[in-house]
Amino acid sequence: MEQIECAVKVLESVGALEALLKKPDANASEDAARMHNSLLAEYYILRTALVGFRLLLNSSRTDSSKQSWKQDRLDLAEHMYKKSTSCQQLLDPSTAESLADVLFEMGKDLLIKQQYENAVKWLERSYRVIGDQELDKMSTNTGELNLSVAESLIKANLALQTTDATNTAISLLETLEQTMTNRIAVYVMRLEIIAATTHEKFDSSSYGNILHRMTLSMMLSEPNFKLIMHHIRKLSEKNPSHACTALDNFTRLRLFSDVKEDWLEKIVITRVWMTVNYRDSTEDFASFETILSDISKVLEKPVNSAVTLAAHTVIPPMSEIESSR
Repeated sequence: MEQIECAVKVLESVGALEALLKKPDANASEDAARMHNSLLAEYYILRTALVGFRLLLNSSRTDSSKQSWKQDRLDLAEHMYKKSTSCQQLLDPSTAESLADVLFEMGKDLLIKQQYENAVKWLERSYRVIGDQELDKMSTNTGELNLSVAESLIKANLALQTTDATNTAISLLETLEQTMTNRIAVYVMRLEIIAATTHEKFDSSSYGNILHRMTLSMMLSEPNFKLIMHHIRKLSEKNPSHACTALDNFTRLRLFSDVKEDWLEKIVITRVWMTVNYRDSTEDFASFETILSDISKVLEKPVNSAVTLAAHTVIPPMSEIESSR
């Protein structure tokens, strides 16, 4: 908090000279004039960032006076944003990226705070700032920033749960898919759109197909393993058979060639849990026996006692199994 107050004092000192900042030297060279405009825009960007940060810092307060203060800060953030973009056509790529990053951080935090309409507004602004620039003149980080902005913007639109917002999310994803067809983040966004737009009949086949594409293209890492397991479990709640197929394919296609015992043991526990709790056909039991046999051959030894205990924990009592047949 002390750093924020220090930043306020510095910007207030600069603000006292704001009138001079708006009046560049008439005899300045073209390069000097361009630098002047860039620094002026940077100043407004910093003011926007500071206002936004203080707003987000206080957004959890609920009494009426603080709610009024929060609304005033929104107005001020809006004012500073408009000033920063008033000379946007003169922004150099570096300054434009700074503005896009500030707007993204504000929108992302508003999304976390579940202020979805405001999140959409600030994220859209960030997305437009990047889109108005020539990407080949911006830094190598711009592509990742653009992807992060689009991902958050899709989530914010889906959270609004309106037809127009959902269509906007779909359109954004289709734009990304044209240039980033193998990106895991794009696949995840497609999964979220499927989950959000199929209210009456969940499209299990499409969900499973995307999981299959993720299986084939993603790098094997701990975060990616957790990611695909998370979405397989989500699919199991809608269609257990498709989820079992997705899990078995992931296991055979990726984990048998690069054996990681702890991952395979987690697969065993998950497969047991899915089979006994979400079974919807007798084929689930047959495929369950087959995949366990295949895993056993790859491991070349029995699973450890902790896995056995965990498997017993997720299996319901025999009376429940018999009564469900």
